[in-house]
Amino acid sequence: MLTAARPLLIPLFFISITLFPSRILFLDYDGTLVGFHRIPESAVPDEELYGILDKLSADSKSKVVLIS
Repeated sequence: MLTAARPLLIPLFFISITLFPSRILFLDYDGTLVGFHRIPESAVPDEELYGILDKLSADSKSKVVLIS
């Protein structure tokens, strides 16, 4: 669900979080990471989102929390 402007910010985000010795990221799922759906089961992540979440969670200094 990334818009045209957001992909430009992703590299900057990953660079900036490396400046901290540890971090916890609270990410809103429904309506932010994926669009709103009338049927909640339809709100599934795409491959791009899986890749971003994998990259974030691969760093042992990062804790990732999805909020629904």
